[in-house]
Amino acid sequence: MSRARRQPDGEATPAWTLHVGDCFSELPKLPDGSIDVVISDPPYEPETHTSERRVARSGGRLEVEPISFPPITEGHPPDETLALMRRILKMAGA
Repeated sequence: MSRARRQPDGEATPAWTLHVGDCFSELPKLPDGSIDVVISDPPYEPETHTSERRVARSGGRLEVEPISFPPITEGHPPDETLALMRRILKMAGA
């Protein structure tokens, strides 16, 4: 998905591109040092590293429900994820 920016000649060029997908399949496709910013939202809380979570329901009732994605520590540790992000970020990237 990209947003167009108008050039002086009236041509539209992308101002940004949004890449959506699993980082372990999408980030390797990107060239080194080609990205200005990476926005990530992995599950940081220890309880999300299990097979279920507690969810607040109406009236303050807590219920346990299964998590539909594997814990972040399964298959790809956080250090591997950060290494992928570091590789594609520009030197002044965030």
